[in-house]
Amino acid sequence: MTADKEKKWRFETGISIVSLLISIGTLAFTLVFNLSPGKTQPYKPSGFAIIRGVDWFESDHIVIPFEWENSGGRSVIIRHPKLILHEIDSNGNETGETITFYLAGEYQDISSASFIERYSVIRSFIIQPHTITLKTLLFHIENWWDDKGSTFSFHFTGGSIYKAYVSYEVNLDPKEPIYLFDLNVYGSTDKLMQDRTKGYWWDFWTID
Repeated sequence: MTADKEKKWRFETGISIVSLLISIGTLAFTLVFNLSPGKTQPYKPSGFAIIRGVDWFESDHIVIPFEWENSGGRSVIIRHPKLILHEIDSNGNETGETITFYLAGEYQDISSASFIERYSVIRSFIIQPHTITLKTLLFHIENWWDDKGSTFSFHFTGGSIYKAYVSYEVNLDPKEPIYLFDLNVYGSTDKLMQDRTKGYWWDFWTID
């Protein structure tokens, strides 16, 4: 082999090796990007709404615009999310009272126009891979339907503060409740009315 041919062979071989390494790297990145489990979790919400009664059910309902992240490479199903509220006193200590709210459904957005319409009943939803998905979720208290029960007419009291946790399942894997925010029940909540014709039957508060 002449010197020129040897140089050409080395150059072509080098190019082939570099191309092969790039292909392997691209394939590895694609596999990791598409198949990695990643994390699925909600972000701290920007705020929450309280509706004083939905349909003919009198109890307060909570609406939260949840942003759910799926950093993995596969679609996941979020199942049975629950809000768990731990009441705290003025010193920030838990009082021992806990209230659980269960997923009732989903609204299009937070507005009177949406709240007047019937919400979509859901118990689970899908988050696509490598996305952040906004879900405006409605939660009701336990036994909200029982007009003979103690929670049928449950109303929040202004001045109450709760540490809000969320628990949920990813596919069939239950997750430990995670702390999201302090839910401050402002005094204006006491002025909410059951009668929607009188105007003030829901309100939205931002979360610091």
